Amino acid sequence: MTDQTSPLALRRKRRWPRHVLIVFLILAALYAAYRYTLHCMVEAKLNEIRKQGYPVTLAELDKWYPQVPAGQNAAEIYLLAFAKFSKWNTNSMIVKRDLLPVVGNAKLPPGSQALSNEEQSLIAEYLTDNAEAVRLLHKAASVRECRYPVVLTDGVAIHLPHLMELRQGARLLSLEGILGSEKGEAEAASAAILDGLSLASSVKQEPLVISEMVREACQYFALTDLERMLNRTTTTDKRLAQFATAIFDAESSQAMTRGLVGEICLGNSVFTMSARRFTQSVMDGWLWPGFKTKKPYVLVPAMALYRATGLMDMDHLSFLGIMEDYIDAENPV
Repeated sequence: MTDQTSPLALRRKRRWPRHVLIVFLILAALYAAYRYTLHCMVEAKLNEIRKQGYPVTLAELDKWYPQVPAGQNAAEIYLLAFAKFSKWNTNSMIVKRDLLPVVGNAKLPPGSQALSNEEQSLIAEYLTDNAEAVRLLHKAASVRECRYPVVLTDGVAIHLPHLMELRQGARLLSLEGILGSEKGEAEAASAAILDGLSLASSVKQEPLVISEMVREACQYFALTDLERMLNRTTTTDKRLAQFATAIFDAESSQAMTRGLVGEICLGNSVFTMSARRFTQSVMDGWLWPGFKTKKPYVLVPAMALYRATGLMDMDHLSFLGIMEDYIDAENPV
């Protein structure tokens, strides 16, 4: 009997598959432990954020953004105002609009310098065409609570059309404030400025960074008008006290924090979505604007590999840590 057919050789041949199976099981166990550890680290970080009183999922974020009862919601009136905007978008009107400051290309002169009669007349015409919208903007400013109809659970596909209209409303009130200052009508200018600040604050509770950026942009219009009004008109101590109170109320150390919390929830939704949904979101332009590919199907296995290697969990952890640092910077002890 040769070595190849000896009992020892046969035993070695039989052991070989067992050895391979054992190695495979060890590697599988190590991989499972690796993935489970990463998963637990992510969950621990999310729970840590929850303990601070912040949401981490889109559903939690939607509940965190307080609902406002019907009839007590300023957004209902603001949306009516937005629908009444006359933006002078026809070809002939665009030429006139471009001659306007704030909404057009004309540069607003320094506060110590008066506008020309032609500029004042054009502003008055624009405000007349938007009279109903301006009236509604003032009416909405008297309602304290506000929540626009945003569907936060849509995640990266969320629609925020009110933000663009918000800027248009701020421009309208800015023009009204400018015209009031030019005419020496301090009361009218003051109302436009104060209600402009209220308009900006209508998204103060909206938990999105883009909303906070728009809020600050709208505040800029109002504060620029205030500077101009103080240069162009006389005012009273009572009115100055009103401005001080409005500016104090407009300030919010929590507004950007809320926006950052919203970004955590949006980011978390991206890291936890399926490879197929991620690919669809990319192709729809929500996650990667401008991305074009003739082979979108390659994204699915690429995302599956990204998740399988644990790199996604690592990036998820890194993202959460960075966002936590941002929130801590916004809220120093």
